[in-house]
Amino acid sequence: MASSLTAGPSSLPSPRLPSGEFKTRRLPSVRCSSSSPGSGDQGGAPPVVRAAVSAVTELLRALSPSKKPRQMGEAVDTELELPRSVEDVVAVLEADYQRAYFLTGNFTLGIYAEDCLYEDPTIKFRGRSKYAQNLDLLVPFLDSPSLELESIEKGLRAETKSIMATWTLRCFFKLLA
Repeated sequence: MASSLTAGPSSLPSPRLPSGEFKTRRLPSVRCSSSSPGSGDQGGAPPVVRAAVSAVTELLRALSPSKKPRQMGEAVDTELELPRSVEDVVAVLEADYQRAYFLTGNFTLGIYAEDCLYEDPTIKFRGRSKYAQNLDLLVPFLDSPSLELESIEKGLRAETKSIMATWTLRCFFKLLA
């Protein structure tokens, strides 16, 4: 699984809050997306698998106990300054992988734009809070998981600043009995 992040300017009243009715200033933000190597524009998994994963995700979301959504103050990054460079984002991502964020749901919300796009071969959705919610839904079903960061490097394209992370997730899924 390879994840990429693209940095770009965003209007924010502070490093953590989306722009509202307040005077804003331009600060860098990070856009997130994820895709498997080779999936490209083809969408990855077959449409039936994508539909099934989306349906199960929505069913779990509907049946899960109503939890208060994660708040920025409750996240890992309560003391984190907004990353100012791709190198800063790489450092934060490396720390998230060391904490096995995908297995624990413990990731740094502040490096992702509120409207970030997440896409892997089986599901696609938009929004940092939805990403956090989906991780919270997934984590209880992982059995004997391991997450290994294989590499993380800055992209080479001049028009965008990007990061390519390659990682391996191994686990069994617990099924409901």
